[in-house]
Amino acid sequence: MIDVAAQRHILCTPDELLAFVMDIEAYQQVDRKLGRIYAVKRSGEMMLFKFKPSLAGLPSPPMWQRVVLTPGVRIDIRNASALMHKLVPFHGSFVCEAVEGGTLVTRRLRFCLPAPLCWLLDARLRRFLEEDIPLELDTAAAHLERRPTPNEVPPTTPT
Repeated sequence: MIDVAAQRHILCTPDELLAFVMDIEAYQQVDRKLGRIYAVKRSGEMMLFKFKPSLAGLPSPPMWQRVVLTPGVRIDIRNASALMHKLVPFHGSFVCEAVEGGTLVTRRLRFCLPAPLCWLLDARLRRFLEEDIPLELDTAAAHLERRPTPNEVPPTTPT
């Protein structure tokens, strides 16, 4: 079982953060785990999207995920296909708490690869996610706070 989480204080409201995540095409700019997006279907507080995951350079088939928004509080993400969820149980989440000066967000990914894949890949994927999830939150914070991302050089002003 892989279970990786990270927390960040972001200078925005919970609703601003959650709206950004629900705009999957925009959020793709800060989450490198979202490979190519093939389709997006939205209906109220639920979204289905088909994408090709990009995890530690490992091959993966395109898959559908279901995203459910609880306004002002959280987003929960699961495999949309019951068969895929049975093969690789997956749960992702963004949990937001309004705090002084912004939002405390906890980003978590939890899934279990089938044996023997788990014996071969769990450690590699865990290391990747332990680096990637904090970077994802840092980049999301930079986007929402309108400051340079961790890999950007801020523009200089001529003197």
